[in-house]
Amino acid sequence: MARAPHRFDDFDHDLEFQGGPDSRTFLRDAMLGAATWPSTENLESDGARLWPIIQFHGCALAIAQHRGSLAGWPEALAGRIRDEARLQAVWEATHKAALKKLLSAMADADLELLVIKGTAIAYDVFPDPALRRRGDTDLLARPRDANAVRQVLRELDCQRVAQMSLQEDWRFPPQAGFHHLFDLHWQASSAPGLRGLYEAEEAFLRSVKLPGLSDQARATDPVLTFMSDALNQAMHSVAGYLVDGEVKRGGHRLIWSYGTYLQASRFTDTQWSQLRDLCCERGLAQICLRSLDRAEDDFGTCVPESIRAALVREGDSGEIDRFVLHAGTWERFRFNFGHAANWAQRVDVLRANLFSNEDFLRRKYPDMASMPLALLRLRRLSQAPLSLVKSITGRRSA
Repeated sequence: MARAPHRFDDFDHDLEFQGGPDSRTFLRDAMLGAATWPSTENLESDGARLWPIIQFHGCALAIAQHRGSLAGWPEALAGRIRDEARLQAVWEATHKAALKKLLSAMADADLELLVIKGTAIAYDVFPDPALRRRGDTDLLARPRDANAVRQVLRELDCQRVAQMSLQEDWRFPPQAGFHHLFDLHWQASSAPGLRGLYEAEEAFLRSVKLPGLSDQARATDPVLTFMSDALNQAMHSVAGYLVDGEVKRGGHRLIWSYGTYLQASRFTDTQWSQLRDLCCERGLAQICLRSLDRAEDDFGTCVPESIRAALVREGDSGEIDRFVLHAGTWERFRFNFGHAANWAQRVDVLRANLFSNEDFLRRKYPDMASMPLALLRLRRLSQAPLSLVKSITGRRSA
């Protein structure tokens, strides 16, 4: 069956950073323990070009885990991969200890949190959760439990480092030199326009045990987790992703694609049907199809033909697909503002657009990185009328 009419590079802007076909295939094979150096004449003999690509794809540990996998590699590159792999493994061990302590304290207080997004995937489908590199853990709480959850976090000496109406970031006390972050959510996404992905109560009703993490851990069910992960990949293609402090736009990371493959390979017929129905109903058929297509290209993910056909027929007209894949800055602002449940959320939307974070602005406009913050904000605001005009003319031409 023909693929859906889309191109990955429409939104994966930093393709040179992600690597070309040769390096991508080589790294994929290395992750599976099936690559020897050099696999192609197009790879530079010293391997210097590969290191930033490996960082982007988050696959150092996946490569280093195979016995003898780095034999014959340039020593400098092999050493950096081994160092990164060890750091990744230690981070995971200390992060798991902090997360288990947090979940145990919540259980003692008769409070329930759901592990969502990357950590849910790491402990559900990956053979070693450390392979799914990430910088924090996302947790979902019932809105009515907000104050009680905050109290437990304070009793654990956690510090709130960021607060919005739909998300709070908490930092755990240092563990072996690491500051572990936990993002506390009250709905599926901190963007009001994406609230239609799922409601918090639905997630709790459908939740499943996560024994790989702890006896007390529960996570969103595999279908909701898959949808959230596909959405996260698409959002990073648009908004960017931090790699060693530098923003790179692109959701086609090998470690994410591998996670999609692992998730899809465990789906039952019932779960495939649920995925099809929910994606079409909630408007992210194209986003999920992109994720599946990438995993098929990279790791041979098998998608039932009837499921693919349904997602292709649905196209990209769904509300979430339009918001993520096609909306400009003005449209996203209008959509978020219109979908906000209360004035606290509307204020968050206004603040994010009018007073953007300084680090974000300096990365967004590298040609003005040395300019005063006021000028950066003025430039961002000056683009709003142009975005509005494009939005209006785009709707008229449609």
